[in-house]
Amino acid sequence: MVAEALRVAMGFAIAFLSDQSKSPRYFGTRSTGKTIDDGLVWLMIGAALGKRQRSAARWRRKRTPSVGLDAHL
Repeated sequence: MVAEALRVAMGFAIAFLSDQSKSPRYFGTRSTGKTIDDGLVWLMIGAALGKRQRSAARWRRKRTPSVGLDAHL
């Protein structure tokens, strides 16, 4: 996710601070808009997968019986 956030930030930087013809050189895409869009999409996918993983871990903790000293009684 950090790499995609940096890609989005660099896309904005190139779009507003320099010549947009440098976009293919740095990103391999024709426009900075495409670079920013792709970066935001991957950033959202990463956030959704992280949220999904966190909720699955909580669900597993709820379903797993606790193992303590009284578990063998």
